[in-house]
Amino acid sequence: MKIRMQANSLRYRLQQDEVADFEKHGKITEVIRLGPGTDEGLCFALQVSSTSDVTVQHAGNTITIEVPEQIASQWTNTAMIGFDAIIKNNDGDLKVLVEKDFN
Repeated sequence: MKIRMQANSLRYRLQQDEVADFEKHGKITEVIRLGPGTDEGLCFALQVSSTSDVTVQHAGNTITIEVPEQIASQWTNTAMIGFDAIIKNNDGDLKVLVEKDFN
């Protein structure tokens, strides 16, 4: 998974095998190790959820983009390249983009 954070935007790009894993398991994660300890890293996750909208959760060292089941199914089972959402918050909107990476 490629992760890009810039200004108030968050983008995940998944390779085809990662999209297949996401479809099969309902979740995929990427961890960036920042030190020798198992808890010394940043975790980025994409997860199917029962919510009606795309949401972003931040807990501890993990940022999770939660995707409604209907959007996840459409994205993984069709030629749909990606989906996006605008998450409203008090400090300005967060733009979220999730895409398939064919390279």
